[in-house]
Amino acid sequence: MVTAALSLSSGTCSDVERSVILPPPLWFLPQDALMRPGRLDRVIFVPLPDTDTRREIFTLQFRNMPVHPSVHLEDLVTRTERYSGAEITAVCREAALQALQENIAADHVTAGHFHAALDAVRPRIPQSLLQSYVNYQREHGGSRV
Repeated sequence: MVTAALSLSSGTCSDVERSVILPPPLWFLPQDALMRPGRLDRVIFVPLPDTDTRREIFTLQFRNMPVHPSVHLEDLVTRTERYSGAEITAVCREAALQALQENIAADHVTAGHFHAALDAVRPRIPQSLLQSYVNYQREHGGSRV
């Protein structure tokens, strides 16, 4: 993975702008391995979604599924505080699958399906690692999105 990241970031065309998104394990490579002119010039820190963003992700997901009135958007937003956008999307997919497993002819996804989905899909980034990302961003002066 490291070799692939280094080869992607090493270019011979200096007039071509590229964006390389590195997964979290590669953030902690020694600075001289990645951060140098012509390879990677800056780090942009993208935090987990805040309350408003989580609400918007759920709202977008709800457009594609029949959600029962028992589903409380604000409850889901609160319960997914440390979830990534992909994990929130996975919660919605899992809730829909729960509804179909219960009844293949299900006409809506209920709060119970979402509760089961939240039990099945857990946030994968521990708080300690999140803090490491924040510290890294502060220490190395990367931009924050």
